Amino acid sequence: MENGERAEFAKLAHALGHEMLTPLSGLTMLLASMRSGECSDPSRDEKLQQARQATERLTRLVRAFVDYVDAAVCRPPQRVDTRTLVDEVLVAGGAGVVVEGDLPTVCGDRGGLRRVLASLLDNAKRYAEGTAPLIEVAARRDGHAWRFEVRDRGSGIDEALRARLFTPLVRGRGHDQVSGSGLSLATCARIVACHGGRIGLDPRPGGGTIAWFTVPDAGPTNG
Repeated sequence: MENGERAEFAKLAHALGHEMLTPLSGLTMLLASMRSGECSDPSRDEKLQQARQATERLTRLVRAFVDYVDAAVCRPPQRVDTRTLVDEVLVAGGAGVVVEGDLPTVCGDRGGLRRVLASLLDNAKRYAEGTAPLIEVAARRDGHAWRFEVRDRGSGIDEALRARLFTPLVRGRGHDQVSGSGLSLATCARIVACHGGRIGLDPRPGGGTIAWFTVPDAGPTNG
C-alpha cells in the first residue's frame, strides 16, 4: 500500500469510527437505562426497538466497509452475461424497472459487476420520487467497451456533488431521509477501476440522473 493509499485509508477509518460511535453511544445508554430499571413497561418496547435500529445501522456500516475494502481486490476476468445479472438483481425487487434492449456479455468479475448493478439500481429506487418510479437499464457500445446506464426520474444531483459522491462517506441531498452507508458508490468506483473502466453520474434530460459505468466487452461474439 502506497503512502497516499495509507493516508486515504486512515482518513476513512477515522471518519467511519465517528459514524459508528453515534449508534454505539445510543445503544450503550439504552441498555444501561433498561438494566437500571428506569424504563417503565410501556417504554421498554420502544427502547428495545431503538436498540435494534442502532445495531442494524452498525451492521450495515461494518458490512459496507468490508465490501469497500474487498472491492480493491481485482479478480481474474471471465465472460459474464449481464442480462442474467440484472435478472438476478430484479428478483429481489424489480418493480418499476425496465430493461431497454439486449444486454451484452462482457469480460469481468461476475460478483463485482453484480454488486455494481445492484447498488446503482438500489440508489435509483431509494432516491426516486413517487411510489412507482420508472427506472431504465440499458447498455451501448463505447469504443472497445460497453457503457451501462441506470436512468431514474428522481430529483437529480447538483453538478458540484456528482463527482464527490464517489468519495467514501459523502452522501447526496436528502440522505437523512434515506438509509445508507455512504460507501456504496465508492465501492462501485473501486470495482469498476479494477475492470479498467470508468464510472459517473450525468443529468437525465427531462429530470433525473443517469448512473453509468464502462467495462471491456468479451470479444467479437457480442456483435
